[in-house]
Amino acid sequence: SDGRLLVSTDTGRIHCFEAGAAGKQSTSSKPVADPYPKDKWTAVYEASARSILSQTGIRTGFCLVVGAEQGRLALALARNSGLKIYGVESDPAKVAAARKALVQTGLYGHRITIHEAAAGEIPYSNYFANLVVSDTHLLTGRVPVAGEVVAAHLKPCGGAICLGGTHSFDADWRNSLGLSKQSVTKTGEDFTVVKRGKLPG
Repeated sequence: SDGRLLVSTDTGRIHCFEAGAAGKQSTSSKPVADPYPKDKWTAVYEASARSILSQTGIRTGFCLVVGAEQGRLALALARNSGLKIYGVESDPAKVAAARKALVQTGLYGHRITIHEAAAGEIPYSNYFANLVVSDTHLLTGRVPVAGEVVAAHLKPCGGAICLGGTHSFDADWRNSLGLSKQSVTKTGEDFTVVKRGKLPG
C-alpha cells in the first residue's frame, strides 16, 4: 500500500515496512472525526443520517449505500449508529476519494467499506442488508441501480429502504422494487421508508 508492506500477525500486531525508512521513527496519526470539507452539505449529511436512523429505527446490522459517492453519508451513518456499512460506487475516482477520506477516520475496513462495482450492479449476497440508502439519491434525486436489483439485497422481515431528504422518493423507482405485496411504505417529513415483510410463501 503506497510503497509499504503491511503484515498482520497471529498475535494481533500489525507491522509496516517501508523501503529506505531505516532510522525513521514510526508515528501513528490520530483518527479524524470528519475528513470532508465544511460546506453546505455538512449539515445535510448529519441531519439526513439522524432522520434515516430515527424513521427506520435501524441502528445495528448491515447497511448498503447504493451510489456511495465520496462516502459522506456512510460516515454520517457510522458516527450515529452501530451499523456496518457497505458502499457501492461505479466511479473509480469517487471510490478512491472515499477510501482516502475514510481511512483518516479509523473506521474504514471494519465499520465502513467502499467497493467499486460495474454500473447497475451490487456485488453482495441476497437478503443481507437491514438498511438501504443512497448518497447519489441524496445529491441528485436518482438511484444508480435498478429497483429489482436493490430489492434482491434487502433483508426480509424488517429490512428497510430509506430515500428522501433533498429529493423525493420516485414512485416509479419504488414500484420497480417489486415489493408492493410484501412491504409497508411510510412517508415521513423528510424521508420515505419501505419496510419489507415476509417473503411470499
